[in-house]
Amino acid sequence: MGVLEHFDDPHIIKMLKEMAEAGKYIVIGVPYSGSVIYKIAKDYSQEKNTWEYRFERDFFTFKDLFRSAGIIPLYEEVIGVVAEAGYMKRINSEGITTLIGHNLQKYFRGYSPVGSWLIAIGTKDPKYAQLFESVNDDNKIRFQQDGAIIEEIKLPSVSIIIPFYNGKEYLGQVLNNISNIQYPCFEVIFVNDGSVDDSNELLKHEIERYNNLRDKVVIHNLVSNVGTFRARYEGVKLCSGEYVFFHDIDDSIFYKSLKRLALHKANIEDNYFIAVSCALKKGLNFTGEIWYHKFLPNVIDYILLELISLSGKVSLINTLLDKENLKDIYSKLIVLFEDIGVKEMKVAEDTILVDEFFLSGIYKGVIPVYYTYQGYETGNPFSMSKQIEQRAKDIPIQCAYSLVKCKKKSILSKIDITELEDKILRRAMQIYNEKLYKTFYDNFHYYKSIFEKKL
Repeated sequence: MGVLEHFDDPHIIKMLKEMAEAGKYIVIGVPYSGSVIYKIAKDYSQEKNTWEYRFERDFFTFKDLFRSAGIIPLYEEVIGVVAEAGYMKRINSEGITTLIGHNLQKYFRGYSPVGSWLIAIGTKDPKYAQLFESVNDDNKIRFQQDGAIIEEIKLPSVSIIIPFYNGKEYLGQVLNNISNIQYPCFEVIFVNDGSVDDSNELLKHEIERYNNLRDKVVIHNLVSNVGTFRARYEGVKLCSGEYVFFHDIDDSIFYKSLKRLALHKANIEDNYFIAVSCALKKGLNFTGEIWYHKFLPNVIDYILLELISLSGKVSLINTLLDKENLKDIYSKLIVLFEDIGVKEMKVAEDTILVDEFFLSGIYKGVIPVYYTYQGYETGNPFSMSKQIEQRAKDIPIQCAYSLVKCKKKSILSKIDITELEDKILRRAMQIYNEKLYKTFYDNFHYYKSIFEKKL
């Protein structure tokens, strides 16, 4: 990627012919000249003599060059929803975030093309062209020493679990969002966490407007408010899908997310966690800010980073989780929490689940992906992420649990544990005022002593 655009057609055709001899398929990535921002940035920079490349040709398609090289064009797609905004720095860097938000808006609504890179696939062999053309969502190409075969893919059933408490203002938005999901086998379980408004009645009424959802939606009503952690667990016990997809009622799901995640799952070992980054939004509009997941070499590194920052580094939301593994871990944590008197956990509840997935060895690695995003609502004043007092109360539970687990499993030495504990408390002192720090400190030491006995 990012090379061919600096050559003229005869040289590109020569390189394509050489590539066709070396591989069964050719995958090309070049700047997409149909991107208005890319084209304006390029023209503007050339006028200002700030364009560092002497020559860069335009690409609106790669099909003609493929054919000129004796290659059969098979597929083209424009990607780079976020990358496109990088060209704004050549014009006005202050507009980068605005453009990312604008692109995400189009991306989530299915507008195409959106991005600044053209990806093209081709082959010179009619046999491999025919093989490629036979691929769909139900199968894939598997290469072997003696050639390639078509292998069947069975898309798994997915249960989308959405807990809510007094969430009537988001019901219309979430139903419209999930009605556009492109996936053949999913159900949606709304867990009404003891709402005291009329959101339950409104939900039942609104569902009738969507013919494609009536047979997919289940509403499970809890007698009292038990918090997100336990409400999700009730959904897990009730669901029938092979995989669970947690979602929050004020967030948005990318309409191709389930399919892309499922196809990704089909091509990797099941002991890798696919981490979906958060694209921030307010209401229906994306802000352009994205909370990216980092690539770290070891799952324990994610736990250590979250402990010293007091912030989760891997999101449990909007990804596919094996239901049986999830149910097993969830049930053990529920029993533990009941035993030690934790009736509800409203903050860091997803982080403690992720940590247990990692510490129990179910996942050996994290794969951050950027072909889908969680549309993360930042404008909800009742979001638990904004409740500072609740954070000072609940986060130390998660910190104490993961710290003791690391100690019990001998992941860290006694010296490392002591240093890590010191970093946790120093970070808490930086974040909270004196009163809330005392809450954090007391809860941390209280639950640490309990977990030392129970784990």
